[in-house]
Amino acid sequence: MNASSFAPVIAGILSLVLVGCSSESTASAASDSQPTAAQQRVQSPQNDGGAVSVVAGEADTAPWAVRWFARKSGSKGLLPAGLPLQISLSTGEAASFDISVGADDAATGATPPFVFAWSGGSAVAASPPYVTADDGAISLPAGLHSISITDGSGQTANLRVRVRSDTSQALIDITPQKSAAATTPIAPMAPHTGSYKLQAGPWFPTPWNAEMPFINVLHATETYLCAQSDCKAGVRTDDYYEAGAVDPVTLLPQRILGGGAIHMQPLLTSASDSSGDWVVTWEGDADITIHGLSRSAQRRINNNRIEFKRRGRGLTQVKITHIGKEGLKSLAVYRKSDEAAYNAGKIYTDEFLAMIGKNHIVRSMDLQYAYRALETSIDDVATMETLNWGNMAWNAIRGWPHPKRSLPLKALFELAVAADVELWAHGPIALGSQTSVRVAGGPDAWVPVIAGEKDAIWQSNEWARYYDAFVAELIASGYPEDRTLYLTVSNEIWNFSGAFKAATQYAAGIGRGVKPKGRDGKPLNYGHRIGYGALTAKTAIEFDAALKRAGRNQNVIFVVEAQAANPSTTADALRHYKAEIERQSKDWNAYAARSTVAVASYWGGTQIWENLYRNDAQRIIPNWSNKATMQALRDRYEVEIRRDPAALMDRLEDAMVNNRQAVVANKTWVLQKLKAHDAEARKFGMRLGALYEGGPHDDEPRPFWRMFGQNTDRVLQFHREFGAAKWGQVNNIVNDAIIEAFPGIILANYGTVGRYPENKQPWFDGLYGQNTPMQQSWARYHRRP
Repeated sequence: MNASSFAPVIAGILSLVLVGCSSESTASAASDSQPTAAQQRVQSPQNDGGAVSVVAGEADTAPWAVRWFARKSGSKGLLPAGLPLQISLSTGEAASFDISVGADDAATGATPPFVFAWSGGSAVAASPPYVTADDGAISLPAGLHSISITDGSGQTANLRVRVRSDTSQALIDITPQKSAAATTPIAPMAPHTGSYKLQAGPWFPTPWNAEMPFINVLHATETYLCAQSDCKAGVRTDDYYEAGAVDPVTLLPQRILGGGAIHMQPLLTSASDSSGDWVVTWEGDADITIHGLSRSAQRRINNNRIEFKRRGRGLTQVKITHIGKEGLKSLAVYRKSDEAAYNAGKIYTDEFLAMIGKNHIVRSMDLQYAYRALETSIDDVATMETLNWGNMAWNAIRGWPHPKRSLPLKALFELAVAADVELWAHGPIALGSQTSVRVAGGPDAWVPVIAGEKDAIWQSNEWARYYDAFVAELIASGYPEDRTLYLTVSNEIWNFSGAFKAATQYAAGIGRGVKPKGRDGKPLNYGHRIGYGALTAKTAIEFDAALKRAGRNQNVIFVVEAQAANPSTTADALRHYKAEIERQSKDWNAYAARSTVAVASYWGGTQIWENLYRNDAQRIIPNWSNKATMQALRDRYEVEIRRDPAALMDRLEDAMVNNRQAVVANKTWVLQKLKAHDAEARKFGMRLGALYEGGPHDDEPRPFWRMFGQNTDRVLQFHREFGAAKWGQVNNIVNDAIIEAFPGIILANYGTVGRYPENKQPWFDGLYGQNTPMQQSWARYHRRP
């Protein structure tokens, strides 16, 4: 089925109310006046036992379409071909649903037979492949329900159904898993003719991420070894490390502790593109199966190879049931279609490289686990022999540090060379530290310890060892000397939340160890940005020294990343970047000429929604501490959604791009902050030359769910439709304005492949190959189609 042919069916979110439908009237509604709703409402004003039926509509629920349409309740027989889902609603205390699946596979894109699984665990198998009103009825009480429809190939589509009934009416809301508006083909925009580059920042390489960059998907996992499939009890990873039962280079288990088996969790979970034929191969003496799949879905080819077929998004794990004296030497899981590439030693999938290659630059922050990895030595960095590249020293706080972490340097440079792009790499922040990252109490206890060992850190040979290895892999990869390499230190060294805290507190310790003085000459008692500036200088000097030892003349730009909301983060870092360069008797002007400042350019977000009603006649001032005020704001918001959602969309867009008042994350605010950072940079002979992350940050209205624990279905549905309708065009308006204000700037698209627009992370463009508004908005800045 071509989803685009049904775009008019679900182009908006307006409710359609039918009263007293008959078979003739509903047929007319389905054929002559297609509804324009992704969310349908059906209402019967009289409790006379008569039928009310759902009108025609379609949900483009990946991977195939599900349609619903009107039919008089009580009629019998099979549905016409090509009309796969029918829901009929009768009035009363509960609603009855009659479900049928059509046989026109060309129209549905699905394969019989079908299984319908409702929330609560009940399932009705369609065999063969129909369910009629006589033998397949399911009665649901009022409330919110989910239905998962799985076809014969294991592909699944999902709907949410809310049933509401009382003595006078029965209502049903049908919400598709994702809006078809997000997949409506869009005419490509003309390339932007200004001076700029576009940097892509791929998302964390995890099993639940749809990007799936690595051919061997085990590279995208962390090493969790468990005695049970849920990892909640029994022998666990820390036990394996403490017992020395894990190879320190490969991170593979060498024996099974406590009997039973090892579940390597996770392998594949909800990644959208993981259905199909897969291969498991290993070296050494071990018995392996795939947990979560039936015996019929996996086939042992020989003692070191299994082939399996994965369907849908269920959990799949590697299960190790035996390890012999020889041990387990290697392990790989890859698509059968990628076998030739895997055997040829390739690391990245063609799909991922093609996506990256559309851009000018790739920023490897998440691939390197920058700010989380905290490598103290080149010996901490994963090698090509290491199984898992998603390991983080942040786990040391939980008691079991991984011996290898971050992306192997060979893999780092191969990404840029294979995709033919410039590389924006992240240098480690903790090189040379001997004790600080192991201090009991975690980051909060690090600062005085790091301050005390700052001089030893500066004198450590680990800096030379790391950057000699870095430059050696740079040369070996074939990365051209005249191609710009961007190098920065860690990430977001101002953020004290979650895992960010480790790197930020480490920098604070270095800052205190620098013994900085304020403008009045008195000692300062703080220092994360001071430490970051000094660490940037140390990194630049050590990298230059490694280049000189290797006889390499690399075109490099050192990037000083700062927090967009606070221009002082640029000023503080550059003051101490310059001070450390000069303390090392280096020429500051030479380094300033090869350095740039970067900030994020996110637009949208919480404050846009909060301030929507500040300046109108019914003024409501948001106040997170006042539940009554926030309840009034949410009530007002929902009234506008019901009354005129299209007008509300226009108001939100206008607040983001046209409001001259600098409200956090509207266009005016973004440009104002970028100019302030540029002004600080120019004081040091530099400029704002790059954005390290950017795009929409307009997730669901946070004040509502922060105050009340959740948003209503109506708010969530409106938000999804708003994203599909507006995000792409707002993204173009904001980025075009940035290019005009800062010619030559590096734009940033953080996060790329992901589910759109209902995803929790709004910066995703959509899945591979989807023609979404966000993908088209970024395509305007691509260097090639």
